[in-house]
Amino acid sequence: MTLLWKQVPSVNELTRQMNRKDLLWAKAVSVSRQAVSERFLTFPRELFERVFKTLVPTFKARWFERSRPLPVSVAYAQQHFEQIWAVDGSVLEALLRKLKSLETLPIGQLAGKICTVIELGSQLPVEIWFSEDAKAHDCQFLDNLLALATAKTLLILDRGFYDFTWWSQMIEQQTHFICASKSNLAYTVLQEFSLTHGLKDRLITVGTGKPGKPEVKLRLIEIRKGKGWYRFLTSVLEPDVLPPYVVADLYAHRWRINVYESLDIESGLIWAQSVANQIDLI
Repeated sequence: MTLLWKQVPSVNELTRQMNRKDLLWAKAVSVSRQAVSERFLTFPRELFERVFKTLVPTFKARWFERSRPLPVSVAYAQQHFEQIWAVDGSVLEALLRKLKSLETLPIGQLAGKICTVIELGSQLPVEIWFSEDAKAHDCQFLDNLLALATAKTLLILDRGFYDFTWWSQMIEQQTHFICASKSNLAYTVLQEFSLTHGLKDRLITVGTGKPGKPEVKLRLIEIRKGKGWYRFLTSVLEPDVLPPYVVADLYAHRWRINVYESLDIESGLIWAQSVANQIDLI
């Protein structure tokens, strides 16, 4: 738990900390690096998963006790959604072959793939799925995610979850999403909400209506940054529910860094207030 929660960079550093100080509920203990490494090799993944999920409610309760202020965009979105989750699939790094027990493994063998669902406000995990197939597409987790999400859930997705059929199923169960748009997206414009030098917000349809590509009604939001554009798709069709700059900032928080710091997010939120006439920026 300490290795992940405190982002300890290596087994060597973890061993040093274990020998010198108490970690979480465990007292300091004299232990060798080899012993820690061997323990990791025999530690059941399922057991670690159950321990972690048992502790998450405690972490969440402590987060609420701290009463930390939420980002403005997250607080705004919470007026309309009960849950705001960031979803990401990642390939785990190649296994290191420094231990004798791993010497027979092929060089560069990837350790598998995980999909993590994070609560955007508290940054705490909601669910984690693992697959030993590191080459599998993120879409292998779509059914899991569809079963987990409920109505009034807003999912912040990366491009790995780009699937028209799945989007249609989510919309049917009143689960909504934001994701980055591909540059070669084919679409038909139905309505223009905003069209300025730095902002385009349009209602569109994607898909051909054929099997595997159903027609889906979405909003395409494009925000200029320098000479380029950031493009987002969302199933939230009403600009007063999720104004364009709120969409951009929510997607930025998926990375836990504000990659849109040069965008005038605050001015955008003020603009959204004049449109929706209900935003409380405080």
